[in-house]
Amino acid sequence: MTNNHDRDESNYALKQALVEVDKYKSRLKIAESLIGTERPTVNNKKYLITPISVGMTTILAVVTFGRRFS
Repeated sequence: MTNNHDRDESNYALKQALVEVDKYKSRLKIAESLIGTERPTVNNKKYLITPISVGMTTILAVVTFGRRFS
């Protein structure tokens, strides 16, 4: 009987701790929104124009200067 009672108290304490964590998380979100320090969202845009233009410029420079110095 004591083991069951201890388990019930432990489960209740765990549930209370989880409720407290949720309260703190919601308060943190409110505080961040008021301060304006929200966590930045990850931007997954990939710009291919820059690597392509650098590669093309490199190839063009090698071809152009390679012919002049040969």
